[in-house]
Amino acid sequence: SDDQSRYLAMLCLPSLSDFYTCYPRMEALLTFNAQNATGHYSLDLGNSCEFAVAQRLILLDRWEAVCNKRRQRVDISATGNRSQLRNENHQGRPLLLRVRSVAEWSLPEYGIFELDYVSCYRPPARAKPLSDELWESLMVSMYNCKEFRPEDKLKALRSISHLIFITCMHMRQMVGYFKETSHREEAFVTFFPRVVDMHNSKQFTVRFDSQDELQRLRGRLGFVTSFPFLQPENTTFVLNLKYNDQRLCCSMLVDLALHEKFGNLRESHMVSEDGVADPMTMGVPRGWADFAKVPSTGTFSCKYVCAPEDRQVDFRKKLSQTYGFINTTFSESDIAWWTGLNEVGEDVLDLLEFFISRYNHVNEAFAHIDGGVRGADGGGSNTTSNGELTLREFEAGIRDIGCHKFKGPNEKERIAAVFRYLDPGGEGNVSLQEWQILDQLWKEFVLSIQEFVQFLIYAFGDELEFAWEELDDDGSGELSEDEWFQAVKRIGYFGPARVVFALLDGSDDGNISWDEFRELEKYRRKKKTRF
Repeated sequence: SDDQSRYLAMLCLPSLSDFYTCYPRMEALLTFNAQNATGHYSLDLGNSCEFAVAQRLILLDRWEAVCNKRRQRVDISATGNRSQLRNENHQGRPLLLRVRSVAEWSLPEYGIFELDYVSCYRPPARAKPLSDELWESLMVSMYNCKEFRPEDKLKALRSISHLIFITCMHMRQMVGYFKETSHREEAFVTFFPRVVDMHNSKQFTVRFDSQDELQRLRGRLGFVTSFPFLQPENTTFVLNLKYNDQRLCCSMLVDLALHEKFGNLRESHMVSEDGVADPMTMGVPRGWADFAKVPSTGTFSCKYVCAPEDRQVDFRKKLSQTYGFINTTFSESDIAWWTGLNEVGEDVLDLLEFFISRYNHVNEAFAHIDGGVRGADGGGSNTTSNGELTLREFEAGIRDIGCHKFKGPNEKERIAAVFRYLDPGGEGNVSLQEWQILDQLWKEFVLSIQEFVQFLIYAFGDELEFAWEELDDDGSGELSEDEWFQAVKRIGYFGPARVVFALLDGSDDGNISWDEFRELEKYRRKKKTRF
């Protein structure tokens, strides 16, 4: 049970060849990290070492359940049995078909026992994360060890995971490191309980383009554990009300909407257990704010949006403390409000790209449009500046600043759609506070490109020309959009490749040349000077 005993036990093996023969059968037990057990397990119960791991997980589960009950914490388990275990299967069949809880199960000595374990541990208030320099050094070392398999690197990371805490930006950097989805998800799950600033979790969740991947991660970690308490904006929820934790999420969403603005629940949809769809034309029942009134069958889906002026941060913090067990000593100023590039339509991104090419900040564009543009007849100022934009001002402003991104037969409709996105409250005007969503997108845009440049440096060295030679493998001197996507996938980049392509294609001809590719030099991170 301790390192010294294990070392002495290893000495009992008569030869190195015996060690290599026995180690694969003992590996699950030798690498098991009880201090951070969160992760996926597939255990052969016929193997005594893997059987011992299963026993330890069940013991940990019962201990955490008792601790949570004594602390009077809400039961956020999948089936309402206070278990930290999820998705339990034995011999390919759901275990819950036989027993209500794994605690009632007599562990057999045969078959494959598969499960996800999710600890309720949260970082203490004074937990200090690794420095950015040390974390980046760790990631670079991992990347440079090309002779090792990703599975081996994951085992090494898991073995030290209980010794370190990380930030959301560290998590974001790590998920960009792994090429394969399965490896990325395993690393994500392992370090999720070690994140100290979970109020900024959107910084790493926006890195996932695939909703299917996010849904899988929620299923593994638990829908309440992974709930975006502080920044639920633009999140799409698909909840199977058969499960306790997903009903809790449904209840929280309705309660949050009642405290902020009930119209924040958009695109609500319900599908009954027998497959009958209900578009919920009368809206989501307000009574669902009471958990006991949430139906226990069917699948509920919705999208949550919220205007900045409607946010009730104190209530969001209360939810995160009550259901997420998150330490809430942070202030509102500590929250990095964020928006993902995959949350918006192409027209919004096109407008953002235009602003980035002509302004130093989105507020400059706002000031230019807010009453400072010519009227539709070409004369005078449209209106006086009042800190808000109407649709008429917005249309005239787009024309006045020379933006032709929307030119075409449906120009007005496209501009109106962008305006509606910027006006989530639906009041008919866009305030400077609402306009800041473009600033959030700007930060994500620049950060995504910086991460891409950093990835190229890790992979091919300091000279971007080497990266270009690898991307342009046919030597044609330019890359079409299809060639670009294939190339970045080939080199193992995980991130918004479309954004980088759109930035580099300055001529808008659908191709990237070497001269355009060199624009990435501007996004090279400056090395920090040490004194």
